[in-house]
Amino acid sequence: MTTQRIIGLTGGIATGKSTVTTYLTQRYQLPIFDADIFVRQAIAKMQNNHHIDFFLGD
Repeated sequence: MTTQRIIGLTGGIATGKSTVTTYLTQRYQLPIFDADIFVRQAIAKMQNNHHIDFFLGD
């Protein structure tokens, strides 16, 4: 029986996170959750809602 593990990958700008993620995805077919994409989508929703509130009020 195999044990499922979660790998967290962090690091500063230009430290190779995307390179490692690409390797793991291609070599081991691992599913990836990219927090940057999730955060960008969440911020975009908040910004869109803010613009609606600004023009329409409460």
